[in-house]
Amino acid sequence: MKEEICKWIKQQVYQYIAPANYGRVILSEVYRLFSDYGPIQDLEKCMDTFVKNGFASKTTDENGSTIYVFKDIAVKFERQWRENLEDLLVQKGKMLKEKERREILIRVLNDIHSVWSNGWRGIGDWQVEASIRNYISIFWNDVIKEVVDSLKRMEGRIKQVDSEIKKLKNLLGET
Repeated sequence: MKEEICKWIKQQVYQYIAPANYGRVILSEVYRLFSDYGPIQDLEKCMDTFVKNGFASKTTDENGSTIYVFKDIAVKFERQWRENLEDLLVQKGKMLKEKERREILIRVLNDIHSVWSNGWRGIGDWQVEASIRNYISIFWNDVIKEVVDSLKRMEGRIKQVDSEIKKLKNLLGET
């Protein structure tokens, strides 16, 4: 393989393929992309110059595939993922506290509802008592519905954050 072609392939790998794969490049993928430029042995020699120059390390995975790990790119992604993970964990903590506060609010509203409803007995005028109970019921249902709906939205967002946290932990486990 000509030196200029090897140089061009290395440039493509380092600028585009390695960052797209979080710093891990599989030789068979490089061959799949650049097979028109030479056999896999020539591409491997070309990729080995990254190892010789200290830009990457060469390893083999459990399937026997040759992998080049570009440490500077992998470290950059790892740092970014760790920062994102920390932010998500803080965000989740705040949401869990807010969720707990809203659950307490629902319990308090339920307790208050029974006090409000039963506190009007003995007025003597059943129409006034029925109107007050009706108003309390409508008011309570609107308030409780709003709180329950916001709680459901929050639980959905917590599940979403949990999913993102799990994804980041898996990515960090691979690096």
